[in-house]
Amino acid sequence: MRCRLHPPAALVRSFLALMLAATGCGYRLVGAHDRPTVRLGVIDDLTAEGDLGLWAREHLRQRVLVRADAPVELRGRVRPGDDRPSVHAVAGERLRAVGVIVELTAVDAQGSPLAVSGPIARSRPLAPSADPIGAEHRRQTRAALGDALDDALDRLRSELL
Repeated sequence: MRCRLHPPAALVRSFLALMLAATGCGYRLVGAHDRPTVRLGVIDDLTAEGDLGLWAREHLRQRVLVRADAPVELRGRVRPGDDRPSVHAVAGERLRAVGVIVELTAVDAQGSPLAVSGPIARSRPLAPSADPIGAEHRRQTRAALGDALDDALDRLRSELL
């Protein structure tokens, strides 16, 4: 009498399901210390600021590992957000909000989109007495841009992992 060892069908199905789930699309944003490894493409600045695309690239460099041979490239654009009255009030004065809208796209080596963050709008309050083109306006705009870029990168990570 021969003894045959057959794995239970449920175990085989579970193993295959786990393997299928782990394969995904083949692209992942991974890197050392939880920093994704990517190529950084162009971040278009469609605002009147003129340098937010460059600032966005520098911000992303602090969040990702940049390598020329990475299989995924990040591209994006920055658009102006609303400069509208905010619901925040200080000493009876309503604050204005300055903001941006960011969209990042992860593309493969052929330029085909792998994932898109979708438009992400973020804003920061600005005191009414602040100069509309002054240092406080620039600082708050860049803070809103940093928030939006971090959220966009998180969305891309969740789509590609």
